[in-house]
Amino acid sequence: MPPALKCSISVAMATFNGERFLVEQLESLQRQTQLPEELVLCDDGSADRTLEIAAEFSSRARFPVRIHRNPQRLGYRNNFLNCVAQCSGEYVALCDQDDVWHQRKLEQVALTFAEHAEVSLVIHQGAVCDSECKPTGGHYPRCDRFLIAAPLTGDPWLNVPGFSMTFARKLFETLPWSSRPADPNVPREMLAHDQWIYFLAHALGTTAMLPLTLVNYRRHKASVTAVQNRRKRINPWRFPRRHMAEKLVVRQEELRHMSTMALAHADFLAGLAENRDQGLSARLAAATAYYRRLSVLYDCRSRLCGPASTFPQRVAVVKELMGRKAYAPFALGGIGGKSELIRDLRYVLLGAWSRPCGTGAAEG
Repeated sequence: MPPALKCSISVAMATFNGERFLVEQLESLQRQTQLPEELVLCDDGSADRTLEIAAEFSSRARFPVRIHRNPQRLGYRNNFLNCVAQCSGEYVALCDQDDVWHQRKLEQVALTFAEHAEVSLVIHQGAVCDSECKPTGGHYPRCDRFLIAAPLTGDPWLNVPGFSMTFARKLFETLPWSSRPADPNVPREMLAHDQWIYFLAHALGTTAMLPLTLVNYRRHKASVTAVQNRRKRINPWRFPRRHMAEKLVVRQEELRHMSTMALAHADFLAGLAENRDQGLSARLAAATAYYRRLSVLYDCRSRLCGPASTFPQRVAVVKELMGRKAYAPFALGGIGGKSELIRDLRYVLLGAWSRPCGTGAAEG
Protein backbone atom coordinates (compact mmCIF):
# COMPACT_ATOMS: atom_id res chain seq x y z
CA MET A 1 0.00 0.00 0.00
CA PRO A 2 1.47 3.42 -0.95
CA PRO A 3 2.29 5.57 2.12
CA ALA A 4 -0.30 8.18 1.11
CA LEU A 5 -3.11 5.67 1.45
CA LYS A 6 -2.27 5.14 5.12
CA CYS A 7 -3.20 8.76 5.78
CA SER A 8 -6.88 9.11 6.73
CA ILE A 9 -8.28 12.54 5.85
CA SER A 10 -11.70 13.79 6.87
CA VAL A 11 -13.28 16.56 4.79
CA ALA A 12 -14.99 19.29 6.83
CA MET A 13 -17.53 21.25 4.79
CA ALA A 14 -19.55 24.16 6.18
CA THR A 15 -22.64 25.03 4.13
CA PHE A 16 -25.18 27.83 4.00
CA ASN A 17 -27.56 28.34 1.05
CA GLY A 18 -25.06 26.69 -1.27
CA GLU A 19 -27.32 24.95 -3.78
CA ARG A 20 -25.97 26.87 -6.77
CA PHE A 21 -22.45 25.37 -6.66
CA LEU A 22 -22.66 22.50 -4.18
CA VAL A 23 -23.23 19.68 -6.68
CA GLU A 24 -20.06 20.51 -8.59
CA GLN A 25 -17.98 20.59 -5.42
CA LEU A 26 -19.37 17.30 -4.12
CA GLU A 27 -18.66 15.60 -7.43
CA SER A 28 -15.06 16.78 -7.25
CA LEU A 29 -14.74 14.98 -3.90
CA GLN A 30 -16.12 11.85 -5.52
CA ARG A 31 -13.40 12.01 -8.19
CA GLN A 32 -10.45 12.18 -5.78
CA THR A 33 -7.64 9.72 -6.53
CA GLN A 34 -7.39 9.21 -2.79
CA LEU A 35 -10.89 9.21 -1.33
CA PRO A 36 -11.52 10.95 1.98
CA GLU A 37 -12.08 8.93 5.14
CA GLU A 38 -15.41 10.74 5.46
CA LEU A 39 -17.25 13.94 4.60
CA VAL A 40 -18.66 15.82 7.58
CA LEU A 41 -21.10 18.50 6.40
CA CYS A 42 -22.45 21.05 8.88
CA ASP A 43 -25.27 23.24 7.60
CA ASP A 44 -25.91 26.63 9.21
CA GLY A 45 -29.63 26.88 8.54
CA SER A 46 -29.91 26.87 4.75
CA ALA A 47 -33.28 27.89 3.32
CA ASP A 48 -32.62 26.42 -0.15
CA ARG A 49 -31.99 22.86 -1.41
CA THR A 50 -28.54 22.51 0.17
CA LEU A 51 -29.53 19.74 2.59
CA GLU A 52 -31.54 17.93 -0.08
CA ILE A 53 -28.54 17.94 -2.41
CA ALA A 54 -26.27 16.72 0.39
CA ALA A 55 -28.66 13.89 1.30
CA GLU A 56 -28.91 12.73 -2.31
CA PHE A 57 -25.12 12.73 -2.61
CA SER A 58 -24.68 10.76 0.62
CA SER A 59 -26.84 7.95 -0.79
CA ARG A 60 -24.34 7.27 -3.60
CA ALA A 61 -21.02 8.59 -2.28
CA ARG A 62 -17.99 6.29 -2.32
CA PHE A 63 -17.19 7.25 1.27
CA PRO A 64 -19.21 7.90 4.47
CA VAL A 65 -21.11 11.20 4.58
CA ARG A 66 -22.36 12.64 7.88
CA ILE A 67 -24.75 15.60 7.70
CA HIS A 68 -25.48 17.88 10.66
CA ARG A 69 -27.92 20.78 10.74
CA ASN A 70 -27.08 23.38 13.37
CA PRO A 71 -30.03 24.07 15.70
CA GLN A 72 -29.11 27.77 15.57
CA ARG A 73 -26.94 29.93 13.34
CA LEU A 74 -23.25 29.84 14.24
CA GLY A 75 -21.77 31.97 11.46
CA TYR A 76 -19.19 30.59 9.05
CA ARG A 77 -16.28 30.87 11.52
CA ASN A 78 -17.79 28.73 14.26
CA ASN A 79 -19.64 26.51 11.81
CA PHE A 80 -16.36 25.39 10.29
CA LEU A 81 -14.70 24.83 13.68
CA ASN A 82 -17.73 22.93 14.96
CA CYS A 83 -17.54 20.79 11.83
CA VAL A 84 -13.85 20.04 12.37
CA ALA A 85 -14.58 19.04 15.96
CA GLN A 86 -16.89 16.29 14.65
CA CYS A 87 -14.32 14.79 12.28
CA SER A 88 -12.66 11.47 13.11
CA GLY A 89 -9.81 11.27 10.57
CA GLU A 90 -6.16 11.63 11.48
CA TYR A 91 -6.11 14.75 9.29
CA VAL A 92 -8.80 17.25 8.29
CA ALA A 93 -9.18 19.15 5.01
CA LEU A 94 -11.36 22.27 5.05
CA CYS A 95 -13.79 22.45 2.14
CA ASP A 96 -15.82 25.42 0.91
CA GLN A 97 -19.19 24.71 -0.68
CA ASP A 98 -18.51 26.59 -3.91
CA ASP A 99 -15.00 25.54 -5.01
CA VAL A 100 -13.89 22.60 -7.16
CA TRP A 101 -11.09 20.31 -6.05
CA HIS A 102 -8.53 18.95 -8.48
CA GLN A 103 -8.49 15.15 -8.61
CA ARG A 104 -5.14 14.68 -6.88
CA LYS A 105 -5.62 17.20 -4.07
CA LEU A 106 -5.95 14.70 -1.22
CA GLU A 107 -3.33 12.39 -2.72
CA GLN A 108 -0.73 15.15 -2.97
CA VAL A 109 -1.46 16.42 0.54
CA ALA A 110 -1.35 12.89 1.97
CA LEU A 111 2.01 12.25 0.30
CA THR A 112 3.39 15.38 1.97
CA PHE A 113 2.29 14.19 5.40
CA ALA A 114 3.68 10.71 4.71
CA GLU A 115 7.08 12.04 3.63
CA HIS A 116 7.36 14.67 6.39
CA ALA A 117 6.08 13.20 9.64
CA GLU A 118 6.79 16.40 11.59
CA VAL A 119 4.37 18.48 9.49
CA SER A 120 1.02 19.34 11.10
CA LEU A 121 -0.34 21.74 8.44
CA VAL A 122 -0.06 21.60 4.64
CA ILE A 123 -0.94 24.67 2.55
CA HIS A 124 -1.21 24.66 -1.26
CA GLN A 125 -2.17 27.07 -4.02
CA GLY A 126 -5.59 27.69 -5.51
CA ALA A 127 -6.45 28.92 -9.00
CA VAL A 128 -8.65 32.02 -8.74
CA CYS A 129 -11.74 31.53 -10.90
CA ASP A 130 -14.84 33.45 -11.88
CA SER A 131 -18.40 32.43 -11.03
CA GLU A 132 -18.36 29.88 -13.88
CA CYS A 133 -15.19 28.33 -12.42
CA LYS A 134 -13.03 29.58 -15.30
CA PRO A 135 -9.48 30.47 -14.16
CA THR A 136 -8.69 34.19 -14.24
CA GLY A 137 -4.91 33.67 -14.22
CA GLY A 138 -4.35 34.48 -10.56
CA HIS A 139 -3.32 32.21 -7.70
CA TYR A 140 -4.23 32.46 -4.03
CA PRO A 141 -2.44 31.86 -1.78
CA ARG A 142 0.90 32.07 -3.58
CA CYS A 143 3.27 29.18 -2.88
CA ASP A 144 6.27 29.66 -5.13
CA ARG A 145 8.46 26.89 -3.70
CA PHE A 146 8.30 23.97 -1.30
CA LEU A 147 8.98 25.16 2.22
CA ILE A 148 8.76 23.71 5.71
CA ALA A 149 8.47 26.21 8.56
CA ALA A 150 9.18 25.08 12.13
CA PRO A 151 7.20 26.64 15.00
CA LEU A 152 7.57 30.43 15.26
CA THR A 153 9.64 30.73 12.06
CA GLY A 154 6.97 31.69 9.50
CA ASP A 155 5.03 34.89 8.90
CA PRO A 156 2.82 35.27 12.01
CA TRP A 157 0.19 37.24 10.09
CA LEU A 158 0.04 35.16 6.91
CA ASN A 159 -3.51 35.20 5.54
CA VAL A 160 -4.22 31.66 4.36
CA PRO A 161 -7.68 30.59 3.11
CA GLY A 162 -9.26 27.46 4.53
CA PHE A 163 -9.68 25.67 1.19
CA SER A 164 -5.87 25.43 0.92
CA MET A 165 -5.44 23.82 4.36
CA THR A 166 -5.17 20.23 5.53
CA PHE A 167 -4.01 19.72 9.11
CA ALA A 168 -3.50 17.14 11.83
CA ARG A 169 -6.56 16.71 14.03
CA LYS A 170 -4.29 16.51 17.09
CA LEU A 171 -3.10 20.05 16.29
CA PHE A 172 -6.69 21.26 16.32
CA GLU A 173 -7.28 19.53 19.64
CA THR A 174 -4.26 21.14 21.30
CA LEU A 175 -6.09 24.29 22.48
CA PRO A 176 -9.79 25.16 22.94
CA TRP A 177 -11.25 27.09 20.01
CA SER A 178 -14.29 28.49 21.83
CA SER A 179 -12.31 31.37 23.40
CA ARG A 180 -9.71 32.14 20.74
CA PRO A 181 -8.09 35.60 20.27
CA ALA A 182 -9.67 38.46 18.34
CA ASP A 183 -9.32 38.76 14.57
CA PRO A 184 -6.66 41.43 13.82
CA ASN A 185 -8.74 42.61 10.84
CA VAL A 186 -12.16 42.44 12.55
CA PRO A 187 -11.47 42.94 16.29
CA ARG A 188 -15.13 42.46 17.24
CA GLU A 189 -14.89 38.87 15.97
CA MET A 190 -12.72 35.98 17.16
CA LEU A 191 -10.18 34.55 14.72
CA ALA A 192 -11.78 32.91 11.70
CA HIS A 193 -11.46 29.14 11.37
CA ASP A 194 -8.54 29.33 8.92
CA GLN A 195 -6.76 32.05 10.92
CA TRP A 196 -7.10 29.89 14.05
CA ILE A 197 -5.63 26.81 12.38
CA TYR A 198 -2.71 28.81 11.01
CA PHE A 199 -2.16 30.43 14.43
CA LEU A 200 -1.97 26.99 16.05
CA ALA A 201 0.43 25.67 13.41
CA HIS A 202 2.63 28.77 13.53
CA ALA A 203 2.84 28.80 17.33
CA LEU A 204 2.92 25.08 18.12
CA GLY A 205 3.30 23.04 14.93
CA THR A 206 5.19 22.72 11.66
CA THR A 207 3.84 24.07 8.36
CA ALA A 208 4.57 22.88 4.82
CA MET A 209 3.96 25.15 1.81
CA LEU A 210 3.23 23.07 -1.28
CA PRO A 211 3.82 24.78 -4.69
CA LEU A 212 0.94 22.95 -6.37
CA THR A 213 -2.43 24.29 -7.54
CA LEU A 214 -5.01 21.82 -6.22
CA VAL A 215 -8.30 23.76 -6.05
CA ASN A 216 -10.31 26.03 -8.33
CA TYR A 217 -11.10 28.91 -5.97
CA ARG A 218 -14.39 30.34 -7.18
CA ARG A 219 -15.15 34.01 -6.59
CA HIS A 220 -18.71 35.33 -6.97
CA LYS A 221 -21.06 37.91 -5.49
CA ALA A 222 -22.10 35.67 -2.58
CA SER A 223 -18.51 34.85 -1.54
CA VAL A 224 -17.89 35.40 2.18
CA THR A 225 -14.21 36.24 1.88
CA ALA A 226 -12.15 38.15 -0.66
CA VAL A 227 -8.80 37.62 -2.34
CA GLN A 228 -6.06 39.71 -0.78
CA ASN A 229 -4.73 41.68 -3.73
CA ARG A 230 -1.47 43.56 -3.53
CA ARG A 231 -1.83 47.32 -3.40
CA LYS A 232 -0.78 49.23 -6.47
CA ARG A 233 2.60 50.90 -5.96
CA ILE A 234 2.48 54.67 -6.02
CA ASN A 235 5.10 57.39 -5.97
CA PRO A 236 4.61 59.11 -2.59
CA TRP A 237 6.61 62.17 -3.66
CA ARG A 238 3.85 63.16 -6.11
CA PHE A 239 1.51 64.11 -3.27
CA PRO A 240 1.39 67.25 -1.11
CA ARG A 241 3.18 67.17 2.22
CA ARG A 242 -0.03 67.30 4.21
CA HIS A 243 -1.03 64.01 2.60
CA MET A 244 2.28 62.49 3.68
CA ALA A 245 1.54 63.49 7.26
CA GLU A 246 -1.83 61.75 7.03
CA LYS A 247 -0.14 58.66 5.59
CA LEU A 248 2.24 58.56 8.54
CA VAL A 249 -0.61 58.81 11.04
CA VAL A 250 -2.41 55.90 9.38
CA ARG A 251 0.77 53.82 9.43
CA GLN A 252 1.33 54.64 13.10
CA GLU A 253 -2.20 53.50 13.97
CA GLU A 254 -1.66 50.30 11.98
CA LEU A 255 1.55 49.48 13.86
CA ARG A 256 0.00 50.23 17.23
CA HIS A 257 -2.88 47.93 16.34
CA MET A 258 -0.46 45.15 15.39
CA SER A 259 1.36 45.66 18.69
CA THR A 260 -1.93 45.35 20.57
CA MET A 261 -2.92 42.20 18.66
CA ALA A 262 0.47 40.56 19.24
CA LEU A 263 0.18 41.30 22.96
CA ALA A 264 -3.35 39.83 22.99
CA HIS A 265 -2.02 36.65 21.36
CA ALA A 266 0.73 36.47 23.98
CA ASP A 267 -1.72 36.93 26.86
CA PHE A 268 -4.00 34.27 25.39
CA LEU A 269 -1.17 31.73 25.20
CA ALA A 270 0.15 32.61 28.65
CA GLY A 271 -3.28 32.02 30.15
CA LEU A 272 -3.34 28.46 28.77
CA ALA A 273 0.09 27.41 30.05
CA GLU A 274 -1.16 26.30 33.48
CA ASN A 275 -2.31 22.73 34.01
CA ARG A 276 -0.71 21.54 30.76
CA ASP A 277 1.82 18.78 30.33
CA GLN A 278 5.44 19.85 30.51
CA GLY A 279 6.10 19.66 26.78
CA LEU A 280 3.09 21.74 25.79
CA SER A 281 3.74 24.25 28.59
CA ALA A 282 7.26 24.81 27.25
CA ARG A 283 5.94 25.38 23.72
CA LEU A 284 3.27 27.77 25.00
CA ALA A 285 5.93 29.69 26.96
CA ALA A 286 8.12 30.01 23.86
CA ALA A 287 5.17 31.23 21.78
CA THR A 288 4.16 33.68 24.50
CA ALA A 289 7.67 35.18 24.55
CA TYR A 290 7.66 35.35 20.74
CA TYR A 291 4.43 37.36 20.54
CA ARG A 292 5.50 39.65 23.40
CA ARG A 293 8.67 40.44 21.48
CA LEU A 294 6.60 41.15 18.37
CA SER A 295 4.43 43.53 20.37
CA VAL A 296 7.49 45.46 21.56
CA LEU A 297 8.95 45.66 18.04
CA TYR A 298 5.70 46.93 16.50
CA ASP A 299 5.31 49.49 19.28
CA CYS A 300 8.85 50.66 18.64
CA ARG A 301 8.21 50.90 14.90
CA SER A 302 5.13 53.03 15.54
CA ARG A 303 7.44 55.78 16.84
CA LEU A 304 8.85 56.10 13.32
CA CYS A 305 5.58 57.64 12.22
CA GLY A 306 4.89 59.94 15.13
CA PRO A 307 3.81 63.34 13.75
CA ALA A 308 6.01 65.16 16.29
CA SER A 309 9.10 62.99 15.75
CA THR A 310 12.15 64.69 14.29
CA PHE A 311 14.39 63.19 11.63
CA PRO A 312 17.16 62.30 14.14
CA GLN A 313 14.56 60.67 16.40
CA ARG A 314 13.29 58.52 13.54
CA VAL A 315 16.84 57.47 12.68
CA ALA A 316 17.40 56.58 16.34
CA VAL A 317 14.33 54.32 16.26
CA VAL A 318 15.71 52.44 13.24
CA LYS A 319 19.04 52.02 15.02
CA GLU A 320 17.22 50.68 18.08
CA LEU A 321 15.32 48.19 15.94
CA MET A 322 18.53 47.09 14.27
CA GLY A 323 20.07 46.60 17.71
CA ARG A 324 17.14 44.36 18.62
CA LYS A 325 17.73 42.37 15.39
CA ALA A 326 14.20 43.27 14.30
CA TYR A 327 15.08 43.18 10.60
CA ALA A 328 16.08 39.53 10.61
CA PRO A 329 13.93 37.13 8.52
CA PHE A 330 10.89 35.51 10.14
CA ALA A 331 12.84 32.27 10.47
CA LEU A 332 15.34 34.03 12.76
CA GLY A 333 12.77 35.80 14.91
CA GLY A 334 12.61 39.05 12.97
CA ILE A 335 9.74 40.92 11.35
CA GLY A 336 10.39 40.03 7.74
CA GLY A 337 13.97 40.80 6.73
CA LYS A 338 15.59 43.58 4.72
CA SER A 339 12.37 44.50 2.94
CA GLU A 340 10.98 45.78 6.26
CA LEU A 341 14.16 47.79 6.90
CA ILE A 342 13.79 49.43 3.48
CA ARG A 343 10.14 50.12 4.25
CA ASP A 344 11.02 51.78 7.56
CA LEU A 345 13.78 53.87 5.99
CA ARG A 346 11.19 55.11 3.52
CA TYR A 347 9.01 56.23 6.40
CA VAL A 348 12.00 58.01 7.93
CA LEU A 349 12.37 60.00 4.70
CA LEU A 350 8.62 60.55 4.39
CA GLY A 351 8.64 61.91 7.95
CA ALA A 352 11.26 64.48 7.00
CA TRP A 353 9.39 65.37 3.78
CA SER A 354 6.06 65.78 5.56
CA ARG A 355 7.29 68.30 8.13
CA PRO A 356 6.48 71.95 7.38
CA CYS A 357 9.06 73.99 5.54
CA GLY A 358 11.58 75.71 7.77
CA THR A 359 11.62 73.13 10.57
CA GLY A 360 14.79 71.43 9.38
CA ALA A 361 17.09 74.10 10.85
CA ALA A 362 15.38 73.89 14.21
CA GLU A 363 15.90 70.14 14.28
CA GLY A 364 19.56 70.34 13.42
